[in-house]
Amino acid sequence: MKTNKFLELIKEEAEKLKAENLTILDVSEFPTVGEYHLIMSATSTAHINALVKTLAKKIKKSRNFHVEGLAAKQWILIDCQDVIIHIFTKEARSFYNIERLWKKEKPWRAKSKNPKKSEGG
Repeated sequence: MKTNKFLELIKEEAEKLKAENLTILDVSEFPTVGEYHLIMSATSTAHINALVKTLAKKIKKSRNFHVEGLAAKQWILIDCQDVIIHIFTKEARSFYNIERLWKKEKPWRAKSKNPKKSEGG
């Protein structure tokens, strides 16, 4: 399954399960960390469990993956090679604020046909 289709499938499944504040970062210019990061918040540990269980079922139909963070249930990372899924409690997401790490991130599917020219150039 192509990456964009896979990403859309996982995003839709997370939305069905009421994941909050879904963000997709295109980090393809940093090839060692996958192409996309899908970041979401869960409302409780039960919500985290439901998200992980359901998303894992969807993921294993099309690719290999690895899950980290199940014991602490604050920040779950699902590594799907080209897509990295982060499931946070609201508190952990606020604390780690991983979105700030990707200052050069590009919005998903946003392609500019007319890039802005810098002043003087």
